[in-house]
Amino acid sequence: MKREELKGERFALAAKAITGAQNLDELHTALIEAEELATEHETKLTEFVDTSELPTFGTFTGDTLEVFSWDETRLLIQGNPWQLVPRE
Repeated sequence: MKREELKGERFALAAKAITGAQNLDELHTALIEAEELATEHETKLTEFVDTSELPTFGTFTGDTLEVFSWDETRLLIQGNPWQLVPRE
């Protein structure tokens, strides 16, 4: 397999792990791993994942500015790395 094909496959697998996450912990882990992959290949996560379309887990009626996902007790925000913070 050529290097570019392998790179594309790795990005596709990382994106699938993100979109297929079953809970916020899985999503958080997948995002951190995808960020590491992007850094390794000198690109950005947003080149292969639409972070405005991340899965959510539960209801949330608050302000979603800077909130990328959530579950019943936590919010996922973008930091360095992605962070899970308690709902206030």
